[in-house]
Amino acid sequence: MSADEMIDGIDELIRQLSDSAREITPASTFRDDLDMDSLTTIELFTAAERRFGVVIPDEEVGRINTVGELQDFVARATAS
Repeated sequence: MSADEMIDGIDELIRQLSDSAREITPASTFRDDLDMDSLTTIELFTAAERRFGVVIPDEEVGRINTVGELQDFVARATAS
């Protein structure tokens, strides 16, 4: 999977789960910029796990606060 396909996939998941019409960038935070509450963020991570075939460990969940951090995690997890 290319980086662009991964970014597009994460963008699509966010738009499916969030009512935010704001621009999504790697620096966008789930809570402040995209208005996602903690439940919606967990739903996003679960959807990303299914879509990309990765597992996001609980200890990583608290560290992933932006779209870019999620993209980086998925890229690392799919590269190994």
